[in-house]
Amino acid sequence: MDPFRLREFEAQLDYWLQQGYQIMADEADGEIRLTVIFVARAGDPGKEREQIFWPMVAETVEMLTQRGVQISRATV
Repeated sequence: MDPFRLREFEAQLDYWLQQGYQIMADEADGEIRLTVIFVARAGDPGKEREQIFWPMVAETVEMLTQRGVQISRATV
């Protein structure tokens, strides 16, 4: 994976986590579908962010796992 793109993903993920967003990840057609949800604090309304897709490669899987985000994998 392109190191620059990987750093962009890492910076975005770290920003979400530092801001207290809840992150859900699941496998969708060979990619990682991330759903980022604002967790309301002190009466603030919560709103769901748009879902985004990241490539399902070893680097992104490891980055998510190291930060405690588990990837849900559907079983058929």
